[in-house]
Amino acid sequence: MFIRATLIALLLHGAPLVVAEPLVSSDASEAQAVVDEKCALATRQRAEQTRTMREPYKCTSVTVPVDLVFLVDGSGSVPLDGFQKSQEYVKDVVSELQVGTAPTDTRAAVVQFSTSQSIAISLKDGTDKAEINQAVDQMSRLGASTHTGDGIFKVRTEVFTDAREDAQKMIVVLTDGDPNGGRNTASEAEKARDEGINVVAIGVGQINEETLDDLAGGSQNVFKVDNFSELVTMVRAASTAVCTETGGYISTPQPTPQPTPQPTPQ
Repeated sequence: MFIRATLIALLLHGAPLVVAEPLVSSDASEAQAVVDEKCALATRQRAEQTRTMREPYKCTSVTVPVDLVFLVDGSGSVPLDGFQKSQEYVKDVVSELQVGTAPTDTRAAVVQFSTSQSIAISLKDGTDKAEINQAVDQMSRLGASTHTGDGIFKVRTEVFTDAREDAQKMIVVLTDGDPNGGRNTASEAEKARDEGINVVAIGVGQINEETLDDLAGGSQNVFKVDNFSELVTMVRAASTAVCTETGGYISTPQPTPQPTPQPTPQ
């Protein structure tokens, strides 16, 4: 009551009434930015931990070098979250391979295709898993049409020019749609196989089986999932196909031994 009476008295006697405005501190905005960054970092760390938990499977006893190219569909038919799952898929397969600079190590390049093509990382640079992962993370979906044949042509004529003479060459094509322009896909895939390049086709969704067979030269190197979320189930299939080319094998994880219980002191 006292506060109300005082306000009325001030108004009646003409005293100016000052209304305090809420204070917006720049410190608060900066603090929120820090919180947002920490949340984003935590999300990336959880994703990395999840990927690490799937890493006990490794390609071992490698005797033959492999130069591997991931040819990733970035056309407009691929949803943004599907493209992100494609990126995770590439990184998961790489995690199981013996990537490095030794004479028999695998090197991995990554190329995105749509109406145009973009080399994310070359064979010369694809000798370190962390660098490959970084290049994959920096990819942005190109959009536009599905010119799969042009993607294969790019790999044949610009990427495999850096291939080692004694290396087995392999393309893993990851796509969700039938080609709708550019060079003839079946013809380009056949040229690749004639040049000694083994082609593995990973199809997602409603893609025509004939398209996948044309890519891989038969069903033996064709794998298919219903949606991008199921790509994780195809990691082992692709890594095994690559590892077979190296003359090695995918080792199974050994169970972690349980600690021996210590006797309780009497």
